[in-house]
Amino acid sequence: MEPAIYSKIRSAEEKLLPELYNYCKNLFAGHHIPSHDHNHHLRVWRYAREVILSLTPGTLELTEEDIGQLMLAVFFHDTGLTVTLDENHGLESAKICREYLSLNKEFFSFRPLEAIRAIELHDKKDIWSSAGSVKIPDIPIIVSLCDDLDAYGPVGVLRYAEIYLLRGVSFGDLPGRVLSNLDHRFRLLSGQEWLSDDFVSRHEVRYNLARNFYKALQLSDSTAKKDIILSYMDFVNHQRGNLPGFVAELTAGKNNETCGFGRELLRDLEDPVTGLSAEP
Repeated sequence: MEPAIYSKIRSAEEKLLPELYNYCKNLFAGHHIPSHDHNHHLRVWRYAREVILSLTPGTLELTEEDIGQLMLAVFFHDTGLTVTLDENHGLESAKICREYLSLNKEFFSFRPLEAIRAIELHDKKDIWSSAGSVKIPDIPIIVSLCDDLDAYGPVGVLRYAEIYLLRGVSFGDLPGRVLSNLDHRFRLLSGQEWLSDDFVSRHEVRYNLARNFYKALQLSDSTAKKDIILSYMDFVNHQRGNLPGFVAELTAGKNNETCGFGRELLRDLEDPVTGLSAEP
């Protein structure tokens, strides 16, 4: 028999996912930030589902309302980037969410206090540090963790490059900035008692891919890696392309390393294996 949590997720998604995804998509329509747009929010929701389904029975009993709070927080956490590219954009995201809620009360039978708190705190990684290694996570920590999961792998490589370069970080400083942030995120992830070893190991592979990429870039050990970043930023700024479009550009080339990165990127964009639908 299928675990009850599957039906709770499906029920919450049927009620909320198309509405939240499309609203998020419309918010980003006039803002070209492909690594953090509505599809980033969808990927973070997919990681949230993976987290929920990987929880040991008894660790955290989520209700359908809890799942709705989590989904709401996920689909608004980075919407503040449409207002400011500042690292502390959570407050703007929460403001956008409150405005949405005031106009769409019919979609929510619950008071979304935990969702608002999660949105406000998702970019403040000290919420993990202050909590230490928790045994029972709350919604803000789950949202922050799932946002971090999208910073690993080939998607994370491009996401870091895009947002840091848009914030004015120089190309020379980029590897050092990324490695410091990336390592901090993984230390927080690997220190959580409520996450299974299998879950951490699965995402450690993606963490190491991103880390090895930027370590090689820092050591000037790969011209292809530099070319990937520069090509991506040109693709973003001049072709106004998205991540799937960049996959096609990479795999159409003749360089083996570049094509390999493109294939890895395509795999990273696919839905984690949860047994649930990949589409909103």
